[in-house]
Amino acid sequence: MREISRVVVRDAGAWTLAWIGGELFDVSDRFRRIPLDGSPCLERGEGYDDNLDSVVVSPKGDVFALVNTVGTKALLVAPDGSVIRELSRFDNDADLYRYPLALLTMPNGRTGVVHCPEDSGQLDIEDALTGDRLPLPDGRLDEDLYHSRLAVSADGHYLLSAGWVWMPFDCLAIYDLRRVWDQRGGLAGDGDVAQVRDFSSLEVEGACFVGDNVMIGSDKGLWLWSLTRNEFVWHREFPHPLGDLVAIRDGVLSLYQHPRLHDVGTGDVLAEWPELATGEVKSSLVGDDWFTGPCCIAVDPVHSRFAHTDGSTVTVVQLG
Repeated sequence: MREISRVVVRDAGAWTLAWIGGELFDVSDRFRRIPLDGSPCLERGEGYDDNLDSVVVSPKGDVFALVNTVGTKALLVAPDGSVIRELSRFDNDADLYRYPLALLTMPNGRTGVVHCPEDSGQLDIEDALTGDRLPLPDGRLDEDLYHSRLAVSADGHYLLSAGWVWMPFDCLAIYDLRRVWDQRGGLAGDGDVAQVRDFSSLEVEGACFVGDNVMIGSDKGLWLWSLTRNEFVWHREFPHPLGDLVAIRDGVLSLYQHPRLHDVGTGDVLAEWPELATGEVKSSLVGDDWFTGPCCIAVDPVHSRFAHTDGSTVTVVQLG
């Protein structure tokens, strides 16, 4: 897989990129379309809130979450731009680390939101539209765990949290959502499929799902963890940090300094784009460097391409 073409849109002024139906939008600017055909880009209008600087898209594309990366507020919006409702997260060192929020499809077909409204170490699931909270079995609350960088596997089976524990150490916990749906377990503690201690030798820089596996970037290189075997499949060292990880088709983008495309079978770097800056964050703790890593990138999984923004220029890279 390599770059076969690119489109550059200058002076786009876009911050929260998302792909909708094959088109690119700046969601926080009330779904302003970013043209990829050479036509002029519309000027920014009246957005929702300048502090909402990152976007999460539901699997069905029916709900979008705009979040304040290092704040306490988030906003759920519909594709027509209407506001569904406001969310908030537990205000405990929220100005230090990425807002924990993911959107998923529940067994009843409705879109749910998993986040931390009550405690930084407690995950709750709500109906995105109504706010009805899913009753979860009681379980142990890990008071030292700060959830962050939540992600749901493509098949909806698993949830991961690439957060941190006190004193600051970046960690990883993985949960089985099917146990949640049938009331055999909850989301308390530090994981049931894989717990924080399973990765205690790694300072986790980033993680993402790739099929039935989890790709993990750490201070000791790139690792592939099997969800079915509960063990590492392979390990690859690199002379540089990896940062956040984002899956794209048959590869994974690591986002330290700039995007690098890795082969999921070997970890080999297939391509890289040093001209597309993504910052030097390698932790869920971002502080003032909130506009880094995944905040700069939007992946179009259908058409094998990704968009990058620096807040002004948007670059779309087509892979093939």
